[in-house]
Amino acid sequence: MSSIGRELADKLAALLRERRKRRKGAGGFTLIELMMVVAIIGLLASVAVPSFVKYIRRARTVEAYETLYRVSEGAIVYHTTYNRLPTAASWVPSLSHAAACSTYQGAFPPSSFVGEFDNPTWKVLLYQESEAVRYRVNWVVNLNSAAAVEGFAHATGDLDCDGQLSWFRLWVFRSGPGDDLEKRGPYLWQGDYLE
Repeated sequence: MSSIGRELADKLAALLRERRKRRKGAGGFTLIELMMVVAIIGLLASVAVPSFVKYIRRARTVEAYETLYRVSEGAIVYHTTYNRLPTAASWVPSLSHAAACSTYQGAFPPSSFVGEFDNPTWKVLLYQESEAVRYRVNWVVNLNSAAAVEGFAHATGDLDCDGQLSWFRLWVFRSGPGDDLEKRGPYLWQGDYLE
């Protein structure tokens, strides 16, 4: 190492020692260090929060799938016993999504559907709810179908209360006399999975 290089290295080492001495006496962090920490936390939050919201919506979408499976299983049990599908059942809860969003932040509390599952069709479909739900559900039987037996379970939801509904559907059908019932779905019929 040349003498100039050694001289610069010594001066730099002396500056660093002096700076450390000053820091030890002052304590704490510099403004630049604090600003860097805040910037890093902001960057991490900008990535994490949208991912978390998407995760929550995806978890809530599972509620629609589980509900449609439960309704379809009830329809299959009924068909096995009576060789026909149960009659149609209206939407439950009957409260609109707009009303649920304005009053209950998008969820339908149990108090909003008291007695609605007393409908005979919901009883034979073995579908009852006792906790808050985020989807409205109905059961439709297609009497004009070319298939011998055909029924649909629908679930609609407005998870972010923007007025745009996601529709999920599960199709229960029998191709012809003597055939077993088949299920297709549940699948997104209209809208967005992560509505």
